Amino acid sequence: MMKTFTLLMIGIGLSFLASCTSQRKILNSYMGATKQQVIMGFGPPKEVASDGNGGEILLYYRSAYIPGQAGLVTVGANNQLYQGHGTPGYSISRRTAIYINSKGLVYYWRIN
Repeated sequence: MMKTFTLLMIGIGLSFLASCTSQRKILNSYMGATKQQVIMGFGPPKEVASDGNGGEILLYYRSAYIPGQAGLVTVGANNQLYQGHGTPGYSISRRTAIYINSKGLVYYWRIN
């Protein structure tokens, strides 16, 4: 049971890394693009902040919930069922910041 859970977590981790790699390629393709092109590609940002130099930072958020596993059910004396403790689920969150300069062009991006 624990081996299955470990393999599942490794698989989720690898798919998360693959997702990061493809997102990095996409974000690199937007370097020098206009703010309008970014919004057409990503949709409206969840937040907009100042970059401190007359430009803006477009903030996008993505999250996923990874469910836990139920505990192992065993049959005890007198045919009573017992359920052991399972593993809790957890959330993965990621913030993407796309920096737009005062001319309206992408000059930097960051994933947290």
